[in-house]
Amino acid sequence: MTTDHSDDAPLEGRIIPPGAPLPPRETPGSPYRQGPTDIPAGPPAVGARPPWWEDKPLSAPASPPPPSGGGAPARPEAPTPAPPPPPRFYPAAPVAVADPPPVQIVRHEHHIVLAPPRPWWRRAITACRPWTTILGFALAVIPVPLYGYSASALWQSVVYYSRIEGGAWVGYGLATGALVGAGLLVARAGDSFPRQLISRCAIATALVGATGAFRLWDPIEFLTGVPL
Repeated sequence: MTTDHSDDAPLEGRIIPPGAPLPPRETPGSPYRQGPTDIPAGPPAVGARPPWWEDKPLSAPASPPPPSGGGAPARPEAPTPAPPPPPRFYPAAPVAVADPPPVQIVRHEHHIVLAPPRPWWRRAITACRPWTTILGFALAVIPVPLYGYSASALWQSVVYYSRIEGGAWVGYGLATGALVGAGLLVARAGDSFPRQLISRCAIATALVGATGAFRLWDPIEFLTGVPL
């Protein structure tokens, strides 16, 4: 298909049937230049005609004909769109609702069985922690290496010589203070095994050391005032 590229006339074309020769490239009325065209080395100026077009002025486009009544041309009115159809509501299909299941009453019975209380002596043995107590007493009477005496024997000798040098009240004071301190350690031992072991060893040492301050004649001397 070839078209007529004139400046003012609208584009027109024709259909070339298959197998027919093509028309020459330079047709009358074409804006293209006849023959070879010299291409400039630099870019063309803004708004310049291409170099392969003919050197003829471009004509201004034809203005539309004025209206018959004069004045500004009338603008075509836009067609009024048709109103949308009213919405249609369809009734919902009935849904079958099943009857709720019957209420079932479930009864829970709780039976609390109280175990009989244990005897007091069993509770006392459990509170004393027998195995920890036996191990702590054993540490108190086992001889210390490189010394030859145990911790309880050493404390007994200290209390014994304190009674001899300072009197019976000094010996009893040391023995009583050791027993009170060991009792506090036992009460604050808690569930820690090292604390329980040390507190049992301390109470055993205090009990054995108290024998160094006690004499069988002391109650008689306390009641009668007669020394031995």
